[in-house]
Amino acid sequence: MSERPEIRTVAVIGAGTMGRGIAQVAAQAGYATTLHDADADSLGRSRGAIEVSLARGVETAANTTVNASRWLKICFRITPAPRLAPSRSANDEPRKIERQ
Repeated sequence: MSERPEIRTVAVIGAGTMGRGIAQVAAQAGYATTLHDADADSLGRSRGAIEVSLARGVETAANTTVNASRWLKICFRITPAPRLAPSRSANDEPRKIERQ
């Protein structure tokens, strides 16, 4: 059995409801996440919706100081991008991850 490569960055294409949800979960799991959409307005709305969602989590948590710090780290892991080019380096091979 071959060893699976380590995933360090997640690219999500489409900043609609599903895309921003996937981006948020990936960032919460600790991955650097690039959220792509050709529509800059959609990227902005998605970023705002993710921040609202995370803020709700902070408000309901017992220790808001620790969670506010985590909230900021999660937000900084998500990079909005209108083009696909920033997601790949010269050594990256595209992979589709599917549940087995």
